Amino acid sequence: MLDGVGPLLAAISTPAWRDALHGFVDGGFIATDDPVVRAAAHARVDGLSQHAMASIFDAAGRWDAEPAIRAVGVPMLYVEAGSGLTDLDRFSELCPQLQIGRTVGVGHNQMLATPAQAEAMIGRFVEVSVGGAA
Repeated sequence: MLDGVGPLLAAISTPAWRDALHGFVDGGFIATDDPVVRAAAHARVDGLSQHAMASIFDAAGRWDAEPAIRAVGVPMLYVEAGSGLTDLDRFSELCPQLQIGRTVGVGHNQMLATPAQAEAMIGRFVEVSVGGAA
């Protein structure tokens, strides 16, 4: 993930931070995504402060997810939206009980654009992996 957000991490403390953040948001969408959802995401970016975003991305850039992933001892579902930010092979290696679902025809903002796809995967995951205990 850090490789994918490296340019944003470098730009977040510069005067061009907001343009970089808008570019990052655009990277989460594909051509078939709802333009209203895309516009709403950009509007939210315009309401953010540089100080807050710099702090968030600084902390995210220093976080090492591997120990947390290794410690997971229960079934885990990762719903992939085609962002390319996650090394799914490495994730599966660290977490053998990982199950991967993929949305179709939607970018990173899948929960907003096509919630029924993700909800169906999550519901089925809970049903078969967790025994219906929700």
